[in-house]
Amino acid sequence: MTTNAEAHISELGLVLPEPPKSVANYVATKISCNQSFISGQLCLDIEGKLVSKGAVSAGATAEDAVVASRACAVNVLA
Repeated sequence: MTTNAEAHISELGLVLPEPPKSVANYVATKISCNQSFISGQLCLDIEGKLVSKGAVSAGATAEDAVVASRACAVNVLA
């Protein structure tokens, strides 16, 4: 059965990758009561390649920041 969230993700044309493996000694997600705490997400593309590295700086364009943040958000959903 498809949930509302899954249907909406599909409607947006998003493809969720396999959740990336943690690259350090931490827990990527923790659910407590009604909240999910998320840590250490990277902006990896659908092939698992890093989209951007480091903080958004004065040298980055707004478009670059959008691409990196979108990749990170998709990985959080995955």
